[in-house]
Amino acid sequence: MAKTVRQSLILIALIMVLVGCAGGTFAERAEAITDQMVVREMRYFDEGELGDTYAVMFTVPDEWVGQFETSSDGAAMTVSRVEDNGRRAPIFTVFALSRQQWWEQGGAYPQSYPSLKSTPDTYFTYNAPIEAFYSGLERAEFEALRAALPDIVASFDVVPSDEMVMMN
Repeated sequence: MAKTVRQSLILIALIMVLVGCAGGTFAERAEAITDQMVVREMRYFDEGELGDTYAVMFTVPDEWVGQFETSSDGAAMTVSRVEDNGRRAPIFTVFALSRQQWWEQGGAYPQSYPSLKSTPDTYFTYNAPIEAFYSGLERAEFEALRAALPDIVASFDVVPSDEMVMMN
């Protein structure tokens, strides 16, 4: 009996370690935007399968530097303005999707998630709140920030992370 209990405890400990390692890959992290050229890593996560890692790049207005941040869990990245009180006002979110996720998202929310770029295995889409209410900002302020979105979207690019390392 003691052997069975010990084996069970070892199995439980092993499962906790494995779950902790897998969860660490997609722990949400926030990072200040410190330059107009924003570079972050993303990959899709679909039913336990991880996609390839890509460096996503886009340019933000100079006024956003030092006032905005990205928060990401690896598969979704939200760009938010950080208020003086520490509250975040989300402006847009980029998603890394598998082929299956892309089809499911497109069918469920047509035109709500425009495509940014695609690779052989990953589709990048984005979404922005349609009303100031969802950002927590005043309407005029939200509209002014959202006006930058077409230029940001036009600057969006993606390369495999290993190619990004070789470029540096």
